[in-house]
Amino acid sequence: RREQDDEYLQALEIDRLREEGVAREREEVARLEQERVAEEESIGRKKRERLEAAQRDLNEEPTNPAGTCRIRFTLPTGAKVDRRFYATDTIRAVESFLLLHFENS
Repeated sequence: RREQDDEYLQALEIDRLREEGVAREREEVARLEQERVAEEESIGRKKRERLEAAQRDLNEEPTNPAGTCRIRFTLPTGAKVDRRFYATDTIRAVESFLLLHFENS
């Protein structure tokens, strides 16, 4: 009888250790999932911030050609994108235009 009790207690201990291992694995999976979600949210937030900054940096396209220049971008696909910029616009405005153009495409 004592031998059976000892075997039973050993089996209980093995089961307890196995359940603890499973619980630790579940916690680790949940932690990794939370980290992944937090990273995706961070990336999305940074992208939104970049797009908002681009919208602030980009003036409306000039309609009067005086004091402007036209830039044509030829994309690797062969597509052409034209845009007029004020002579006082900076490279940041060009970058903002391209960022917004590709985001909306």
